[in-house]
Amino acid sequence: MNDKISLQRIKLLLRADWIEHKSQAVFAIGAFLVALIVFFLLTSGDTTMKEFTRKQYFFYGIGLFCYFIYFCRYAGKKVHSSKGLYLTLPANTIEKFVTLLVEGFLLIALFHVMLWPSFYAVSLAITGYSVISFSGVMNAFKVSLPILAFLSSIVFLSYVAFRKYAFLIAILAYAILLGGTVYIITKFVMNGFGPQQGVFMEMTPMYYMINFLVQYHAVAFYAATLGILYIAYLKLKEKEIR
Repeated sequence: MNDKISLQRIKLLLRADWIEHKSQAVFAIGAFLVALIVFFLLTSGDTTMKEFTRKQYFFYGIGLFCYFIYFCRYAGKKVHSSKGLYLTLPANTIEKFVTLLVEGFLLIALFHVMLWPSFYAVSLAITGYSVISFSGVMNAFKVSLPILAFLSSIVFLSYVAFRKYAFLIAILAYAILLGGTVYIITKFVMNGFGPQQGVFMEMTPMYYMINFLVQYHAVAFYAATLGILYIAYLKLKEKEIR
């Protein structure tokens, strides 16, 4: 199978996955509705706009996290299936990888499509209930979005690369990254400042690198995200060769 991408084969992969896993999509919708009922019961006693807004953001964050983990588990099961059917389908690795990403995007899009009509339905039942806007959510996460994309790509890579304990391995990767960041800040940044109100005493290459990452952190995190997704693609290709 050559590496040329065929949209027709991607379409067939998506159709085959829909036929095979449409019951799981129904389950995902049902789980959302159950969670919405619980959310409705929890918010029905609220009296202030601040409480309404806070719980809506909480529901959004938890729901998005659950749907993303559900997708990663789904991708992991397809890649690590004991029968290996997914890896032997008549499509190249790029097409299979793109199909996984498209399915992840569609699942997250489904969550968003269900979310706001549900919030508005709740607002009809609760007097004075104000629904958060999508633009408001995007503005709230604007600064952290590159970081969230980077952290999410690590989880996705973990589920593609490891058959067992993928989430725990991702948490371990987070711990290593956090520890390395703290070490760099402590050793190369904090120790590099003199007593003259934070003036850097030695303009070392490490200083310039850190200064670059601070100024262009969004670009750096998005680039790192693409790099991790490429590693996930290579892992999928490696499993196909095996």
